[in-house]
Amino acid sequence: MSLLDKSNPALHLYLLPDPFQVLKYPPTTRIPQSIISNPDYTFLSLTRTPVELSIVYSSSSSSSPSPSSASSPSPTSKELDHSLIEELGKPEETGPEWRCIRVQGPMEHSMVGIMASLTAPLRDCQH
Repeated sequence: MSLLDKSNPALHLYLLPDPFQVLKYPPTTRIPQSIISNPDYTFLSLTRTPVELSIVYSSSSSSSPSPSSASSPSPTSKELDHSLIEELGKPEETGPEWRCIRVQGPMEHSMVGIMASLTAPLRDCQH
């Protein structure tokens, strides 16, 4: 077990520029392949538990288009929201937009105290 070196560049935090949305669906909700394979989501996480299906996603209409999509603009977040609801139905619950912090990584599995070290600055930064 190694001690946590707070100067380790792998532990640097970055605020991601795009907002994130969280949708809650019943656990039996089927996920169409069209959602999983949609390249317009800059981040997509599907988590199913016995009590719910959570979809966390982010998209950016400001991200630069890929060469294959240069002629057509990327869809906006609202268009992707509509697309999800059209495919899955209205969510049981939806929350406000979230901001996401990314850890630079990679982190060694033997490092201890990572979560406490990463969350302490957030706790101390309450306004």
